Amino acid sequence: MPDEELCFSVMMYWLVGDTYDDVSVGLFTICANSEGALGNAETVERYCMAVIECNDLQIEQKLGVYNTWLTQVLNRNAKEGTALCPWC
Repeated sequence: MPDEELCFSVMMYWLVGDTYDDVSVGLFTICANSEGALGNAETVERYCMAVIECNDLQIEQKLGVYNTWLTQVLNRNAKEGTALCPWC
């Protein structure tokens, strides 16, 4: 089994330092969704925040991650989720 820190570091390199933005964001989204299905809320937040805090990406590229993160927050704590949701 690969080391989680090493995998995360490699993915961060792809996200921040390369031209494969869509592939990198897709990988982060898939990882966040998978971790959410396993119930690992902290890891979901880690993957989502890595993409959300990346200033080189357009908002359209971040929508999948925002959706994953908001779903996780809503599942974890409905009150916190509605406070973060602009249309609620």
